[in-house]
This record gives sequence, structure tokens and C-alpha cells, in this order.
Amino acid sequence: MIPLEVARPYDLEASSTGFCTVVVPHCHAGERVVVTLLPGATVSGRVVRAKDGSAVANAKVQLPTRPHELRPASEGAEQTTDADGRFRFSDVDEGEYWVQVFPLADAPPDWIEADVKRGAELDLAITVGAGSVVSGRVVDATTGEPIAGAEVGEGWTFHRFVKTDWNGEFEFKGFAEAGYDDIAVRAKGYGRIARTVRNANGPVAERIEVKLARVRVLRGRVVDSSGAPVDGAYVAAPAYILGARTPNSEDAHQLDWPSTFSAADGRYALDVRPDMQHTLYVRKRGFGVASYEVPGRELAEAEFVLPDVVLEAGAIVRGVVVDERKQPLADQVVSLHGRNGDHEAWASSTTNQAAAGYISERTTRTDDLGRFAFADVAAGTYALLHLRADSHDREPVPITVTAGEKPTPITLVAPTGTMIHGVVLGPEGEPVSANVSIDRVDGAPGVTSADVRTAADGSFTASGLAAGSYVCTAWPMSLFGVKPGEPRYSMAKSEPIDAGGAAITIRVARAELVVGRVLDANGKPVVDCTVCVFDGRDEQTFAITDREGRFEVWLDATRLYELVANCREIGPTDGGGFKWSGPSQATAQVRVPNVRPGGPELEIRLP
Repeated sequence: MIPLEVARPYDLEASSTGFCTVVVPHCHAGERVVVTLLPGATVSGRVVRAKDGSAVANAKVQLPTRPHELRPASEGAEQTTDADGRFRFSDVDEGEYWVQVFPLADAPPDWIEADVKRGAELDLAITVGAGSVVSGRVVDATTGEPIAGAEVGEGWTFHRFVKTDWNGEFEFKGFAEAGYDDIAVRAKGYGRIARTVRNANGPVAERIEVKLARVRVLRGRVVDSSGAPVDGAYVAAPAYILGARTPNSEDAHQLDWPSTFSAADGRYALDVRPDMQHTLYVRKRGFGVASYEVPGRELAEAEFVLPDVVLEAGAIVRGVVVDERKQPLADQVVSLHGRNGDHEAWASSTTNQAAAGYISERTTRTDDLGRFAFADVAAGTYALLHLRADSHDREPVPITVTAGEKPTPITLVAPTGTMIHGVVLGPEGEPVSANVSIDRVDGAPGVTSADVRTAADGSFTASGLAAGSYVCTAWPMSLFGVKPGEPRYSMAKSEPIDAGGAAITIRVARAELVVGRVLDANGKPVVDCTVCVFDGRDEQTFAITDREGRFEVWLDATRLYELVANCREIGPTDGGGFKWSGPSQATAQVRVPNVRPGGPELEIRLP
């Protein structure tokens, strides 16, 4: 028995000599948990250079678990390769992991998915390339003076970074050949910035200049409902802007998240990036989580004083998940969406929507009796959602939390009876590893009811679906990369089927590559042109041209397709997908009919 505070999630960790450590996330007071300890697995490997097979010593190797609803990807266990390029992780628990390799001067490879079984031994042969060289200079945005000691990182994580010299110069050797398109730059007293250095895994920019601006300061105070100062409250000022990721420009995704803790007098000060509008986020155990939009006039002041943040006692939102027979469902994922009711007391929520998801959503799991709970909920309007891993069909349940009142327990009903199941097979009847998306025939465009991954035998199951007719689309994992000698398969769609019917078989064909280049009327490459692929009247997929106007897409080798090149720009939506941003310069289209995969490189000229 372990005494715990009610309604708070805890990670339960069990370990013993000779066994792997097991972590059970989001356990709750009153739950009965059974943990089985078994001998762990071994994940080992050797890292060598592709050019000559030489060992890569002193490379950092991390083994984080792959993320899911309840647990984001963490750094995980870490080792450094020895003189022979070898590493070894022992007593690894069963689960889904990434193997991440960060050499000192070579290019990091793509993250490797490792599905680990207890007691198994997994040995990996990992090759790395030379990568690219990203060079440039970091200067003060106002004075143009060089900034010495600034850190220039690959991507936004700063797993690997170099520092600028006395003249602000830097040279990053071994920049990733794929997967990373941005650098992030930070320096003491300056706002962090991201810069896109290449497009669609193409060549990096020859040289880049990064201008850092001096930080501004947000100041304020945190108090309780009686006006007494609150000590030790976590205070952050997130801001997030989705950029178009144009090479060698400042239009990359921009993130700012300075944080601190309130002092004994409740006061705090945050150094924030000067050109971004922020949201203030405050939390402390026992109080309702609060967030406020910072007024836009913060951008005009070097030091901006915010009103007092008044934290009220937090409420507990609790309930149970049951099936249609009112039987409790354990290990279900439940999320709570919403913010304190006075979130817009200082300013309207119009400028920082991209950061909202990070501070307005919480997730937990049901215990052995189907119960769930969220603590420290501020007064406001929220929505509860039951999240099934194999279904996106869900109805939010609205709830209102009133200060000083205990919310009524909520019952979420999760039907389990309606499902679609089947198998994905290749041309020889072999099982194919694929993601299968399941979409309502009469549903809104782009709204998917389920996404599931096939098992080792190619089978898949999606349950909890509403009654109706669906189309299943198989996206073979080989579309996203294969090892030498492995086959590639094309995507394929089923005919419309009714949920709850017999198992279906989706046949995928071998894929061949369609490559091409899009040029304007003067023969110059068209960057970020969208090339749509049609089979009859249905759009199958699309590709986006790189800095040289090139594109490639893998398609069914037995069929003919029509390609449509459109020079309208495509940009990201707040939800992380894509939308047409409208004609930015011209709207001309070029159609190329009867394209057979595996043929010669295409040249598409826009008028």
C-alpha cells in the first residue's frame, strides 16, 4: 500500500536486481496495479561511417520510448559509443523505442524504430554519412555587432550545437542529411530564433546570417484569493508561430518558452523574445491552472508589467468510462480540453492560437475500475473526450467548473461493438507493414475516423466506429524509406465497406518512382510547387518541389496517373495539417497525363 493524494496521476516504477525496470504511467490512488517483472532485453549496435566503414567513436546514443497519449518522448537512457563505435543497453523493458544517434562531427541518421520484446537481443548496424556544413554569422539585430558564444543547434532540441567565435562566426559540420531542416540559435540576453537552412531535405544554404534581438521583460506577481503572495508557482510565457519554412529566411517555425518560479513575495520576471506575443501560464499544486493572453502592447515596451495573477483553489473533475453495457473500461485514455474562464481578461485570444494546445489540454488514463480524475482545474468551461487508439470518432462532453463547487462526476460511454478489420497484403500474398486510415464515405473532407498500424501478419482492427460506410487507405511504411534490397509498395484504397462487416483484404502493388522537375517559363526552378497525383478523378497523394524544383513520389507500377503542377503556395494550418493559402503569385496549372512510374525524369514547365 502506498498512500497517495486523490485525483493526481503518478508514475509507478518497479525494479529488482536481475530484472528490467517497469514504469506504469498515470496510476491513481485506490487503484490495484499488478506489475510483472521479467528479465529485460538488450539493445546494442555499432555505428560506422558509410564512406569507409570506420568506427564512429564518442557518438551520443539515446533510447527514448516512442510517445503516446500519456507519455511524451523523453531523453531515455543514454550511452556513448566506444572506440569501436559500439554501444549496449541492458535490462530494457518491453516497449516501442527510438534509437537516436548523435555523432560529434558526422551526420546523425534517421531515428530508428525499435520494437523491443522482453528477454530479446536486438543488435543494430548503423551507418552515418558525412552530412553538410552549415556556416554563417550571428549578429545583434540592432547594432550589427557580432555575438560571441552564441549556440547554434541542429533542429530545436540542441542535442548537438556549436558556439560562435569572437567574430560571431560558426561552422556546423555534419549537419543531418535528412530529418532536420532548421537551425536554432540562442545567446544570453537575446531571444532565441529558428532559421530554415534548406527545403525538403535538399542542399543547405551556402551561408546564413542570423540576427538576434535583445529580450524584453515581462514582470508580475502571483497571489491567492486573499491577496497573499504565492511562492514557488511555475510561471511560463509560451509563444509559437507556424512558419512557411522557406530556405534561408526567418520564416521558420518560431517557439519561445521562457519559464521561472515565483519568489517568496509572489513576484516573477521573464526574459521573452521581443517580436512575439505571449501567453502567460501559471500553475501550482492545489490551485487551479491559469493562463492569460498578454496584451499586444507588450511588443512596444522593453519592460511590461502584468496585472496580478490570482490563483483560486483548484477543483477535481472526475468520472468513469464504461461500455454500452455499463461495464467499466480500464486503461482508457481521457483528455480534458479548456482553460480558466477569465483567460481573456487581459486580451482576446487572437494572436497565439498555435500555443494553445500545449497549455489547454491534459490527458490521463482510467484505473482498474474505469475511473479517471483531473486535479487543479480552474473555474471555466471544458470538454472531456475519451480517446481510443484505434478510433477518432468521439463526441466531446462539455462540463462547467464553478468556483467553490464540486463538479458532478461524469460518465463517458465508449461503445465497443462496431469495428472494421482486415489485412494488407502484397502482390505475392505477403504481409505488408502499413498505416491504415479509415474515412467515412459521407464525412467531411480530411476528417479521418481512425488510423491504425498493421500487425506483423499484416492484419489491422479499428473499433468503436459509428455505423456507416467507410473507405480504408493503406499507406505502406516502405513509402517512407526502406533498407537496401527491401521492396517498396504503393498506397491502395478499398472499396466502400460497412462497419461491422466481414474482414477485408487490401492489396498493395510494388511501387516505382516518378521523378521530375518543375520550372518556370524562364527555366528557373519553382520551389514549394505542389504536384498532385490523380488516378482517374481521385487525388491519390502529392509531392512538393525542393530548392532545385525537383520532386519524387512512389506509385503503383502497374497504373497510369495524371500529374497536376500548381504554383499556388501550400502552408501549414494551426492543427498541423496543410491548407491552400491561396494564389500568392500566379494560378497557372500544368497537367501531365498518362504518367507511368519508373519512366524517365519529367520536366514540367509552368507558363
